[in-house]
Amino acid sequence: MVGAPDTGPEVLIETWSPVVMAALQDIGTQYWPPHQEKRGLFRRPRLVPRFTLEGPTLRGGEVLWAASHTLKPSVFDTRGSLTEGEREYWIVGLACREPPCFRVEGAQHRADIPARAETLQAALLEALAAGPKHDSFYGNRGPLSQRSRRPEETK
Repeated sequence: MVGAPDTGPEVLIETWSPVVMAALQDIGTQYWPPHQEKRGLFRRPRLVPRFTLEGPTLRGGEVLWAASHTLKPSVFDTRGSLTEGEREYWIVGLACREPPCFRVEGAQHRADIPARAETLQAALLEALAAGPKHDSFYGNRGPLSQRSRRPEETK
């Protein structure tokens, strides 16, 4: 057993995932407003989100969620080399311990946030004001799947 029944990863994911995903959806929409894509003369434009949500993912005794926006994609150049991409993101982590607590990683890092919806919302508003974390990456994975791995680091 990882912890008390109310702090096990499955219970935390089931309890907190809708709350965290809705909060990340809100700050993502505020920071990276959707783009309107025109679809023809007689069809309504479609709203295209400019960010992606990831999670929940369990890593190192912590449940993680993320909102990210790709500024410059990582692509293959004419010589076949993978170029460096750039992205911005926020990561929310929930520690699977007693008592569970959140951390929010963006331009600023804040930890030991009590696991309550109102404290998480306040921390995310602070994170929104400070801005997302800016990072470079290789490949096409999100920040939870690939955290700043450069080719020389993977050897």
